[in-house]
Amino acid sequence: MYTDFSKAFDRVNHQMLLYKVKRMGIDGLLLQWIASYLTGRTQVVRVQGYLYREIPVLSGVPQGSHLGPLLFIIYINDISDCFHYCFFLLFADDLKMYLKIKSSRDCAPIQSDLNRLVAWCDNNSMDLNIKKCHSICFSRSRDIIDHSYYINNNLLESVSHIRDLGVTLDSRLSSVPHISEITSKALQMLGFIKRCCIDFQSTNSIRLLYCSLVRPHLEYGSCVWSPFYNVHIQNIERVQHKFLRHMAYRLNLPGTNFYQLNYNQIEEVLHLTTLGIRRNLRDMSVFYNILHSRNSCQQLLAGIAIHIPSRPTCQAISFHIPAHRTNYGYNSFLARTARLANHHSSNVDCFDTPARFRKSIIEFIS
Repeated sequence: MYTDFSKAFDRVNHQMLLYKVKRMGIDGLLLQWIASYLTGRTQVVRVQGYLYREIPVLSGVPQGSHLGPLLFIIYINDISDCFHYCFFLLFADDLKMYLKIKSSRDCAPIQSDLNRLVAWCDNNSMDLNIKKCHSICFSRSRDIIDHSYYINNNLLESVSHIRDLGVTLDSRLSSVPHISEITSKALQMLGFIKRCCIDFQSTNSIRLLYCSLVRPHLEYGSCVWSPFYNVHIQNIERVQHKFLRHMAYRLNLPGTNFYQLNYNQIEEVLHLTTLGIRRNLRDMSVFYNILHSRNSCQQLLAGIAIHIPSRPTCQAISFHIPAHRTNYGYNSFLARTARLANHHSSNVDCFDTPARFRKSIIEFIS
């Protein structure tokens, strides 16, 4: 269940917030300072130099401040009491609740937690935006248990794909919709750059714009959706190839024409690497951070198995990779990164210092 609060930061009740702050053990002068920070504020509208009368701000936390998000987190901290059966994930005002459904009997507890969430919103002056609340069932099975869920007697829309923190997920956990979306956005931005930079003399500036405005679309969250089918890999790579063709024309490189372009040669001239290599570098960096607890994720760390051979062998393998019967499991994040680490184990030491590890992966994986 993906939920959305209507004007979440503007609906924070000051008196209730101060009560919750005090209940956490904050009292005295510090509580008075927080109260003075929240209360006594006014807002005014300016149109073409004319000011409307001042209106007192009776609710909400100041947005764009350092203290505002912290106070909002304190305000919704007790929302966890709503969930007796479901697990939940909370990032600012984005709330997701989920539960593994094995039979139709597991659907009733979800509706029960939804009802408690609605009651919490009523008691805390918050409101759920029904139009932006959705339900989605993630399953690769053909037999999916379909059930209708309600918020305030309004049917919750069931969707086949959804955008979660910048990554589009579909019901079968396929990366195809996300890849189609990011390649479309990247091509649009690349076309915009080519039109705006038609009079640019410095190709360095065009390269910088590509790396700043186009390539991030193709790399954000790649550890989650990294493709393993060649057709999807080529769809992503063709965006950079289009940029390379444009730069080859601008640089007028000898021995290159539109029909016989050597993309590797152009990448060397521009000091670029393929997007596939950059995804591998990113995978290895995240894997290293998880292994050394630099990224706090105990669930992923528990999934990394160190290979301990029963007898001395010539083959240096650092990590054990369990067998997978599907391509999806075989190419999951931990499986593919552990396989990549084993492949480069003679040159890349995942137990080395961060500086030496980073130098080795750039040198040998690139």
